[in-house]
Amino acid sequence: MKSFPVQRLLLFILILPVALCTPPAAPAGAQEAEKTEIRMQNQYYLFEVAATPEARRKGLMFRSELEKNSGMLFIYPEEKYLCFYMKNTFIPLDIAFINRELKIVDIRQMKPLDETLVCCRKKARYALEANKGFFRKKGIKIGDTIEFITPPSAALK
Repeated sequence: MKSFPVQRLLLFILILPVALCTPPAAPAGAQEAEKTEIRMQNQYYLFEVAATPEARRKGLMFRSELEKNSGMLFIYPEEKYLCFYMKNTFIPLDIAFINRELKIVDIRQMKPLDETLVCCRKKARYALEANKGFFRKKGIKIGDTIEFITPPSAALK
């Protein structure tokens, strides 16, 4: 029988806890989602940005919670009648539809896992999803405008 050197055993005992506590590295090419700071009603909020077809398709799917006073800004290349649904989305959400002049043209509510389409009543270039009741609690309503404090890259195109 071959003996296991004591030095190797000690090294293994010292390295194992460090290896178990170190988070796995992010996959190659993975990036943190872009964020944008938006001002509404003289308050500042930080929202994730979904500007690519893939990011817009995934949206807030598979999340069990959303931080208070945050959400996701969906950006489209041009104004159109936007429609959303809640497939694989577990969080009750409100959605504000915003035109190219950054004016809120519609606010709707969406129920978790409901695949019924929720469409804006007027053309919009942006959609802003937040926790249920967010816009009402903050006094944000149709006709209000938003301001990009840190404009998302897709909004500059």
